[in-house]
Amino acid sequence: EARLTTLLSDPPSKEGGEEATIDDLYEHVLARIEEDIEEDYEVEAFKAIWASRNGLERDELLKLTGMPPAKWAEIQNILDENLFESGGKITFGNQFIRKAVEDMHLPSDEGKRSAHRWLGEWFDQIACRDGVDQRIAEELPWQYQQAGMNKELIETLTDEAVFENLFDRDSYELIRYWLDLEENPVPYYERSWNEWRDNSDDEAELFDSGFRLAEFLRELGANSPIVTAIYQQSLKT
Repeated sequence: EARLTTLLSDPPSKEGGEEATIDDLYEHVLARIEEDIEEDYEVEAFKAIWASRNGLERDELLKLTGMPPAKWAEIQNILDENLFESGGKITFGNQFIRKAVEDMHLPSDEGKRSAHRWLGEWFDQIACRDGVDQRIAEELPWQYQQAGMNKELIETLTDEAVFENLFDRDSYELIRYWLDLEENPVPYYERSWNEWRDNSDDEAELFDSGFRLAEFLRELGANSPIVTAIYQQSLKT
């Protein structure tokens, strides 16, 4: 009876006068889990899953939080169907537990931006160490966008490897990033193209990057001299 009273009461994050919601119940459940688990790994894990774009792979979650596999197994066993795994990525099983994590641990806009900055910087470290792949292209620019880190987002979008992966992934997603930035991408890519050429020692790879860039600028309807130059070079190659 006492437990039911607790579960149906307003959680600490609830302000007076607000209607009761299902995520209030989940806040009490999460509080009980966090009380039962000895270390604080679960809080960092919940924040990381919340901030991820479409979930995190198990290895990513463990490395990001420094959590031992046995500890994650304990958390996963407790949450059961409240976690969902698809395509190798772990995310929340419903919107209510996600909202409960947000209310408990990320109530402020700055807290949310900080969580996205944390993941963005972590994926950036992975990219610097291991190179860029589709997984990096999926998460890194999105995290910087959500964190409001426009300078870092522009640097990421104009990185040769990230650009290639994003273009291959979805060129319209690339366009949406620039629309949200409210910046004209053409001058940035014109400067980047010169840097890509100066730093390249593989003509074939440079041509592949250049052709993607020309196609992207053509999609934008950009009247840039580098588009003509790249297409002319492709005829010679």
